[in-house]
Amino acid sequence: MLTDKDYNIAKKVVKNFNLPPEIGCDQENSVFNTDIIYDQLDDSIRNSCCIEYGISKVVIVPENENFVIKIPFGGMWYYEEIYNKDTDEYEYIDDPGFETFENADAPDESDYCWDEVLRIEEAEENGFGVLFPETDFLGEVNGTRFYIQEKVQTSREFTPQVSEDSRTRAKDMDYGYNYGNVIWRAAIIEQYGEDFWVRFCDWARRGKMLDDMHSGNYGYLNGHPIILDASGFDS
Repeated sequence: MLTDKDYNIAKKVVKNFNLPPEIGCDQENSVFNTDIIYDQLDDSIRNSCCIEYGISKVVIVPENENFVIKIPFGGMWYYEEIYNKDTDEYEYIDDPGFETFENADAPDESDYCWDEVLRIEEAEENGFGVLFPETDFLGEVNGTRFYIQEKVQTSREFTPQVSEDSRTRAKDMDYGYNYGNVIWRAAIIEQYGEDFWVRFCDWARRGKMLDDMHSGNYGYLNGHPIILDASGFDS
């Protein structure tokens, strides 16, 4: 659960941020220069946090706090190619272009963090809130929106104990319900029941919530199975 202290600390972390409006990964290799974020951090936190990112957002992970701070990417950088008649080859134009995201399910269609907040709210309204960490809008600083989320251990970092029965039931599920790894699904079955997981998958498939379920996007919060990123992605 996020506390007032968490909000206050997180706001102090980003209070001096002044990011350009166009930040995002390189379209060709999906790489983002994290120095853009590190350079904005105070010395007091720069050496006690790590920066993680995916296609649609970058995340500040303070080592000693119970929250992370998410920042939406606005799009992706790309380099155009032109044909050089002299060399008979295609060459990249020196200056990159920026392609803005247009398919986030939010009032700002470039903001997948806003998309995520709305999807989690919808999941809560439909009885599936236990599968998501508390996530909220933190504030806007110099034109950039920031979001706060409970810190979760990914499935790479933590493995719970589950019964053999739950493991078998998770392993034997139909293909359409095989999201996440077997242990993670078994934990859901053990804590909430197999029918709960089936109903959730049937509901979530209507959107893109389960389209990006790699091992870094699901995990555990105090031993409970959690989906870290609810937004999915469709540029």
